Amino acid sequence: MAEIIITDEFFRLLCNALWHEGEVVRYLDVDEFNALFALAKQQTVPALLADSLVRNNVRINDDCTMLAMSAILKNQRKVRKINKNLAKVASILNEAEIHYVVFKGQISASHYLNPELRTTGDVDFYVIPPDFSRAEQLLEEKLGVKINEDKVDKHFDFNYEGIRYEMHYKIETFGFSRHQKCFNQLIDKEIFENPCSVCINQIDVKTLSPIAEIISTFKHLFNHLLVEGVGLRQLCDLAILLHTYYNKYDRNYLKNLLIRIGYYRAFLAVGAFLIEDLGLPKDEYPFAISYKYYSWSNKLKEDVLKGGNFGKNVRKAGKEGKAKSMQTASIAMKHCLRYFPLAPIDIAFLIPKRMGISLSKYF
Repeated sequence: MAEIIITDEFFRLLCNALWHEGEVVRYLDVDEFNALFALAKQQTVPALLADSLVRNNVRINDDCTMLAMSAILKNQRKVRKINKNLAKVASILNEAEIHYVVFKGQISASHYLNPELRTTGDVDFYVIPPDFSRAEQLLEEKLGVKINEDKVDKHFDFNYEGIRYEMHYKIETFGFSRHQKCFNQLIDKEIFENPCSVCINQIDVKTLSPIAEIISTFKHLFNHLLVEGVGLRQLCDLAILLHTYYNKYDRNYLKNLLIRIGYYRAFLAVGAFLIEDLGLPKDEYPFAISYKYYSWSNKLKEDVLKGGNFGKNVRKAGKEGKAKSMQTASIAMKHCLRYFPLAPIDIAFLIPKRMGISLSKYF
């Protein structure tokens, strides 16, 4: 297959994995399979692609079949391990009546048709400021871990049984202080007024409300797009989320919040991509999208395919250190200028803030 056909078929297979709908290729030779699987790894969706191939009985040779099945089984094992450990952490926080929410990661996975196919990463959870110190002491005592404090960005972190946890004192970073205040108030308001949870390993894990989850998932992926690059996994999360919560939130309220935090136009551009490339039904997207935002969708697709997950494909410096920090700062500047018209006020303030965060870690 030519490169453009490989990319087209990749998106068809991914859409089929998300929605279990649509026609896919019936046969792949070894080179075609390897090209598709390499792209899936770059975008952090290998188990989803493998599931689409296996479930649709796409004809591939025995070695390719083994690779596909291995990707599925490996992801399932990791998901089950994370769920077991996450349930333990949640039970500790629940028992102590700590006000927290887990977001992204396993919460995003819970909305997929098969949660065990979403590629796992770190576990992110937010603790309200008045409970933060108590939660830190409690987890260190109960889990026997050392929590690393980082007051430069937005979270502390620790490792427990090989899994990295990010303990957030704020969920997302904004450039403009008014936008940051609005977002922080929304999160804390929703935690107290609209408490939600999902059951993971027989434990109620506290989560964000639908509208807070939609905004935080979107803002997280767009922040990564600006700072270093974003992979399809995070865009799939938002598509699945909008599908799951279709007609379960106030669209006018969502629009008002997006305007107040300065990202309404950016949300429309991302929405165009979700509809055009990831198969989200138009009526499940909350707003009408004008033609001009589909051109932004094309730019987003270009950067996603070029950079891969967290922009790793375009970064030469792989290890932590000054070289990586400087390269990330360079990528962030280019992306902020590229997408500036979509969120001009916040990006204008975000540029020096993100540069400062990157540089302060190593200088």
